[in-house]
Amino acid sequence: MIFGSTVGTNQRFYGGAKSNVWDLGLQGEGWGNSPATGTLPAANLNAWYRLVYVLSSGVATVYVNGVSCFTKNYTSFTLNDDFMIGTNSSTLTGDAMDGMLSDFQIWDAEWTQSD
Repeated sequence: MIFGSTVGTNQRFYGGAKSNVWDLGLQGEGWGNSPATGTLPAANLNAWYRLVYVLSSGVATVYVNGVSCFTKNYTSFTLNDDFMIGTNSSTLTGDAMDGMLSDFQIWDAEWTQSD
């Protein structure tokens, strides 16, 4: 789990790797079982990745190393829990990230693939 807020509700937003595959839990859809368009790329141990999650106009796009890999649709929602880095909940210690982060940023503007 790289970042997140709440699981099991319609206000979730979290990203990371599950079963060595990059994915995104968004709104009412958790990862591993939610509809996505594109390819969920492999996440290999001992490798650095540049991940960008862009939410814009009802479409969440995930970029891995500058390549748009998959999208998920969503409707407007508000997070109902604190946003956390390295986990998705203060009560779910089993989802804590086991790795390193560098240059974590949150922007209030859209990024494109060229960005």
